[in-house]
Amino acid sequence: MIPFDPDYFAFLWFLGSGFLLFISAVDKIANKQFKAFKGFKFWAAPVFIALILSVSVGIFLGLIQDLAV
Repeated sequence: MIPFDPDYFAFLWFLGSGFLLFISAVDKIANKQFKAFKGFKFWAAPVFIALILSVSVGIFLGLIQDLAV
């Protein structure tokens, strides 16, 4: 059982909101670059890239938080 820690839930909220903002930004950039290719597969690639980057940023920030304690 994970103990209730408000900082942990605030960190998850911060990471989730940043992830959503990043997806929307990457999606807008991809739509400008791939205007000739209208299709679902070009929408799925930015979401996958955003997922990988947000997970790696979350791991990095988690390591910084562990080192700071």
